[in-house]
Amino acid sequence: LVVDFDVKLNRNGTVATLGLLPGSVAAAAANPYTRAASESASRAIHQCQPYKLPPDRYEEWSEINPFHFDPRQMMGQ
Repeated sequence: LVVDFDVKLNRNGTVATLGLLPGSVAAAAANPYTRAASESASRAIHQCQPYKLPPDRYEEWSEINPFHFDPRQMMGQ
């Protein structure tokens, strides 16, 4: 249920673009549980915006690729 995204952010910390990386697209197409996980992760990424990030370091955080979403990390596993 691990999915990877390519996230591009605007200077104000909002999501400019969000897309699944090719391996995660294939996994989501083949497995309904992975598809549900990718949809849930996408909603979470959008709901948590705007992200509070240092504006002077925009070039460092403007694109996060891969943004690795692993539910086990939320449970401390």
